Amino acid sequence: MPKLLAALALGAAALLLAPRADAAWPPLPWLVRDAAAPADHDAGLWVYGQVAAGFSGRFADAGDASRFDLGRAEVGLAWLGDAPDAGLVLQLDGVRSADPESLLGVDGNALVLTLSRAFGVVRGRLGDGAVTVTGRLGIVPDPFVAAAEEGYDLRAVASVLADSGGFFDRADLGAGVRVGLLDDAVTLDLAAMNGEGASQLELDDRLNVHAQLEVVPWRPRFLGGEGRLALVAAYRDGTRGAGGARDDRFAAAVTFTHPRLGVGVETALAWGFAQRGDRDALGVAAWVRGEIVPRYLGLYARYDWEDLDRAADDAVATRLHVGVTTDLPAPDGVLGRLRVFVGYRAERFGGSAGAVPGVTAASDADVVLVGIEAVGVAR
Repeated sequence: MPKLLAALALGAAALLLAPRADAAWPPLPWLVRDAAAPADHDAGLWVYGQVAAGFSGRFADAGDASRFDLGRAEVGLAWLGDAPDAGLVLQLDGVRSADPESLLGVDGNALVLTLSRAFGVVRGRLGDGAVTVTGRLGIVPDPFVAAAEEGYDLRAVASVLADSGGFFDRADLGAGVRVGLLDDAVTLDLAAMNGEGASQLELDDRLNVHAQLEVVPWRPRFLGGEGRLALVAAYRDGTRGAGGARDDRFAAAVTFTHPRLGVGVETALAWGFAQRGDRDALGVAAWVRGEIVPRYLGLYARYDWEDLDRAADDAVATRLHVGVTTDLPAPDGVLGRLRVFVGYRAERFGGSAGAVPGVTAASDADVVLVGIEAVGVAR
C-alpha cells in the first residue's frame, strides 16, 4: 500500500505542477507511417525519436513489486529528397538483449541498440496525380502495424494489439509496394518479407506474402482540427522458423482519430502462433482517448482480450488500461511533445493462458504506473 500511495502522489504532483504547452499534431509523422509518403514533407534531413519511461507498482497474487521501466527508446534519421521523390530511413531501438522468456543476453540482460528500420523509399505519381505508387526495400515496417498505429496516441502505454499481442513483428526484411487512389483515400499494400522479424535471419525457404486494403472515407473538420476515419483489413500467408511452421494472419482495424480525440477497434486471428504451427490464437482490442481540457487534462482507456490457444480451455488473457495525461512544454524548434501520464492496468489470466509477451508468468495483477513520454522530430 505505501508503494501505491507514493506512485499516486507522484503522479498527482506531476499533473498539478506541470506547465502547459500547445499540443502538436501529428506528434511524429515518421513514427506512425515510417516515411511512406515523403512527398508530404519538406526535403532534407530529419531526426526523430520517442522515449517513454516510468515507475510502476505491481500488486499480484505471486507477490508485490515495484520497478522503473523504459518502455520505448527510439531514434531515427529520415532523409527526404526533392528530386527524385525518394527517401532513406534509419532507426535504432533500445531493447533488452535477452528474449522475454530468457534471463541472460548480452552482458547479463543489458539494453542494446538494434537497427529496427533501414530502408529506401521512392514515390511516383501516375497520370494527373490521382494514382500514387510508393516502393520500399530493406528492413521495412509491417504494413498492418503501421496502419493501426496511424493516429494511435497511446504507444507509451501499450503498443497496438498486432505488436503487443505477438501477432505481427514491427518490421522485417523485405520489400513492399503501396498504391494510392483518390488522394490516398483508398490504398493497397503488397509486401513480401522473410517472416522472421527484423532481428532474425531467414530460417526457411518461403517468403511471407502480405496483402492489405485501407479505405479512408471521411475526413471531417471540427474543434479546430481534421478527423480521419480509417478501415483496414490485411491477410498474410506466412511461415516461421527452421521447420517452416504455419504463421498465417488475418487482421482488421477501424479507427477514428482527431487532435482532440480518438477511438479504435482492432482484431487479429492467427493460424500458427508463438512459433507453433498447430496453435491458433485470437485477439481483440478497443481503445479511446480524448482531451477533456486541451493540454491540461486528457483521459485514455484500452481493453485487450486474447485467446492465446483456441484449442485449450480457459486460455484467455485480458488487460484493462485507464489513465490521465497532461502535456509539458516542448523545446523550441521541435515538433513534438512532453507528456506525463498516470495510469492503472488490470491483468487477468485464465488457467490455461500461460505467459504472454512481456509477462514471464501468468499471474493476475493490478498495476499503478507513472510515466513521461518525449516524442519529437526536428530538421
